[in-house]
Amino acid sequence: MSIRPTRLNLDFRIPFTQFGDIRFFVEADFFGSTSTTPRLRHAYAQAHNLLIGQTFTNFMDPDALPDTLDFIGPSGMPFLLNPQFRYVFALSKKTVLVVSAEKPSSDIAFTTPQFSAQPNSPSPDGIIRVRQEFQRGHWQLASVLRSIAAYLPDGRTDSVFGWGVNTTGALSVQRGDHLIAEGTYGHGISRYLNDTAGLGIDAAVISVANQRLKATPAVGTAFGYQHYWARRWRSNLVYGYAEVQNTAYRPGSTFYKSDYSAANIIWNPAGSLNVGTELLYGWQVLKKGLSGNALRIQCSAKYDYVGIDRDKR
Repeated sequence: MSIRPTRLNLDFRIPFTQFGDIRFFVEADFFGSTSTTPRLRHAYAQAHNLLIGQTFTNFMDPDALPDTLDFIGPSGMPFLLNPQFRYVFALSKKTVLVVSAEKPSSDIAFTTPQFSAQPNSPSPDGIIRVRQEFQRGHWQLASVLRSIAAYLPDGRTDSVFGWGVNTTGALSVQRGDHLIAEGTYGHGISRYLNDTAGLGIDAAVISVANQRLKATPAVGTAFGYQHYWARRWRSNLVYGYAEVQNTAYRPGSTFYKSDYSAANIIWNPAGSLNVGTELLYGWQVLKKGLSGNALRIQCSAKYDYVGIDRDKR
């Protein structure tokens, strides 16, 4: 049993004539170092089209996250909370262009008996995203450009160019059903993907004979379908896949690919109370071919408490 997904947030709106409301938003959950330690998720200020602070990376689409009881969700989709400067340009009533400069972090980890990698980040990650709304959903296309660097086993510093493209879409289909899909590909973008973030595989030394960095190719996909059996009963089928092609230098225990599948049924008896059961299946393969799988059944209950204090003057 766990309460770690519990979230607490504060959302402040301050009237400002020239730019409309200025917003300050802070949110934390309990996924810190222990089961009772808060962890900061969001902390940002927003005025008009400018946002400064930590929130979802501009490379991901929060509206394409599937409705799972599992807190992490499927592999293969971009998911990162990152400090950033972001600005939105309105191209039309339903189309926006969003640019951001975000905190860099070269996710690199390789060791030898005499050496441990020391990654560094020469410049911010640059991200550009185009999004268009339409009557039954939306689509968006995002691209990230980044510099990845680290000290090499021979004492030199090397850097490589990383890039990635992500496309997502959401569509309402017959009788209120909902379909979401996304795909991601790039070199040196493992930091941005579920299942591969934190594994130190953004880039790797090519080989013992060729000790230079190479940005590792990565691919990810995720799909979700939501069906309403009745007004208060819904189910979701979800699938995710992630794969990273590592170099000959990396050991056989390095991550290669993973699959994620989930199916659930959720009951909304009243208000914002949701109770559900979910079946999860995961499968992972390492570089040397070893694989493992796991099956899990999860039961969850969620209730949203929302308090609003409006200026009635």
